Amino acid sequence: MEGRGMGSRHRILVAAQPAAWPVLKNLLEELADLVPVHGVTEAMQVLEQHPAGIDLIICTLTFSDHRMLEFLLQVKGNPTTSAIPFLVCRTLVGRLSEELVVRMGALARHFEADFINLPRFPADEARKELSAAVTKCFASNGRRPKR
Repeated sequence: MEGRGMGSRHRILVAAQPAAWPVLKNLLEELADLVPVHGVTEAMQVLEQHPAGIDLIICTLTFSDHRMLEFLLQVKGNPTTSAIPFLVCRTLVGRLSEELVVRMGALARHFEADFINLPRFPADEARKELSAAVTKCFASNGRRPKR
């Protein structure tokens, strides 16, 4: 893939369970071009084929049958993809207890990912919080000079 020219948009790989995809699409589509994936194998294929074309990975807690941590470790353990910012996002309230969500957020941060728990915010604030987290991740992208 070619590099970004002035005025081109960032690309976000969105690794989400199908129910969370419409929520994230609604919150993110104004910020960047989105590349949705619903399984770890599919996500890794996209990253292997176009690693320089992805500026951020957003992964939901329950991505691909609760394989978020496996996916995070694969990304961070691969020299080609390890510098891509990774944001773990709780999008929907489900069967995970709040205590487990907090622990998973701490674990994500331990493995060099950011974490955001969107259900903690009212709907109008969730968009602002996610936008701020995405902007922070774009700024931290170690693969390209900051503009």
